[in-house]
Amino acid sequence: MSKYLAEQNQRNFQRMREALSVIGSNKDTFFLGSLIATLDALFCALESVDADWEVSFRKNWGILEEVYAFVLDEGRNCFSDDEQKLLNRAMADLKLLVDKADPLCNYPPT
Repeated sequence: MSKYLAEQNQRNFQRMREALSVIGSNKDTFFLGSLIATLDALFCALESVDADWEVSFRKNWGILEEVYAFVLDEGRNCFSDDEQKLLNRAMADLKLLVDKADPLCNYPPT
């Protein structure tokens, strides 16, 4: 991977961290919808990440998307306690994945 792509990945991981930290205090569907879209766009922009990491990321991202879709389908704009627990766990797992991602990207030594 080129130095440029490695730096781009680092910036995208930082943006993911920022997005995940902002959502923690917001408990409605507007913020979750924004987080889902942001994480998806940043994920799609990543280059040469570990395949297992990609699967884990998509699994947890998918939990966010499924809860969001379910709540919207029911016409609600807030989450039940059980839904919030699922979201909190998925977001915590995503934070861990993003924090661990840098070594998996095969960055060249600086």
